[in-house]
Amino acid sequence: MPSVTKDDLQVGCKVLYRPIGGSETTSEGIVKAVIDEPEVVGNSQVEVKASKEHPRVLIENCNTHKETAYKLENIERVIEA
Repeated sequence: MPSVTKDDLQVGCKVLYRPIGGSETTSEGIVKAVIDEPEVVGNSQVEVKASKEHPRVLIENCNTHKETAYKLENIERVIEA
């Protein structure tokens, strides 16, 4: 079970997340959207398979400013609400 839930996240909050699943490396980013249905998102315009049961979080990386959608499991914690 993820340590962060969909209800913990709001657009504009800063989060610590793992950009690569299973990696110990973390990055900081800003939540741009919480997605709960299939949608084309991010800089690479990829369709994410989001649903109400398995939402995705669109995050803008604080260093690269690239937007990518992540599973809740990749989000470690909210840094600033």
